[in-house]
This record gives sequence, structure tokens and C-alpha cells, in this order.
Amino acid sequence: MSHLILLQTLQQAAGFDQADENRLPAIQKLLMAGQPAVSNLLTRHLAPNPAAETTGYNDPTRQRAMQKVLNAWTRHAFLPPCDELYAQRRWLLGLTGLKTGLSPQAMAAVLEALHAFLVAGLAAEADRLPEKSTGPYRETLLKSLNVDLAFIGQCYSRNQAIAIGQAVASANELNQAFAARSGLSNPKSKIVNLKSK
Repeated sequence: MSHLILLQTLQQAAGFDQADENRLPAIQKLLMAGQPAVSNLLTRHLAPNPAAETTGYNDPTRQRAMQKVLNAWTRHAFLPPCDELYAQRRWLLGLTGLKTGLSPQAMAAVLEALHAFLVAGLAAEADRLPEKSTGPYRETLLKSLNVDLAFIGQCYSRNQAIAIGQAVASANELNQAFAARSGLSNPKSKIVNLKSK
């Protein structure tokens, strides 16, 4: 399944439609206008929160990794159209989280902080929104971030499965090498990837 088809499947499940996509530029504009405040958003949102322990935010290295993901998100989180490039950006965010060692809980915490920030921003800018009401935009925001979270979860799941599969393959090769050195042509011990069955 391509990234775009996966994204569209998740959007359909969340009820994200063309009207939601049309609201994305206003949300992105709000996000960019508040960019200076985003720099310490995670500290404000997570530091006093019990989630700081479960997400590893108390670790300076994790803090920097989470901020890196948030910074990437704010640059293009809500830029339509919802095409293949849009889907690939989100996949790259998931890969960034994986590469920097962030858990799914940490990624969810980043999204939670972003959601809280934008809901407050929508309330403050209600009169300037095209629809003059925060309700539709709050719904679009929630749908979009829920889709993102599910999409990134798929990225984590697929890439961890690939990593496990590669590790199993390497271990089996090593096992064969050990067997060859021991003079065994068909070793009984073999690591099996149960998920592949």
C-alpha cells in the first residue's frame, strides 16, 4: 500500500473530507504566526505534566529529539493538497521519530502539545477565521492530528517489523555460519520470524 493510499484510508476512517482539507491553510497560517511560541511549547506543556516521565522528556537528549520532530511538523503540518508529497512528509516525520529513538508515546505527546497550542490559538483568532467560528476548525484539527498519529503509528509498526526481519535474517545467516564451522549441514536451531507465518 502506498503512503498516499494509507493516508486516504485513515482520513476516510476519521471522516476527514474536502471541507477539512480546505480549512488546513488557515490552521497552518495560525501555526506559523505563533512560531516563536512553538520553540518552548514542549517545555511549557510537558515539564509540569506526569507524561514527562513516560515520554522520556526529562532526558535532555529526548527533549532535543522531540523538539526536532515538532519543528519539522510546524513547517508543513497543514499544507494541502493532501497528495503523495503530503503523505511522504508525514512518513518522514515518523522515520525521524524512529531515528531519534522516540517512543510512540513521545510522538503522541508532541501532537498533544501541538493540539493544545492550536486550540488556544483558534480561540484567540476566531473573528479572523474564514468561517468566523472555531468549531469546524477544531474538528478539522482533531481529525488531522488523529490521522497523523495513526499514520505515524503505521510507520513505526512497518519499519520496526522490517528491522526485526532484517535482524532475524542476519541471525539465521550467523547461525548457518556457526553450523558450518561445527560441521553441521542442517542445524536444528534456527531463529524463526513468527510474525511472517
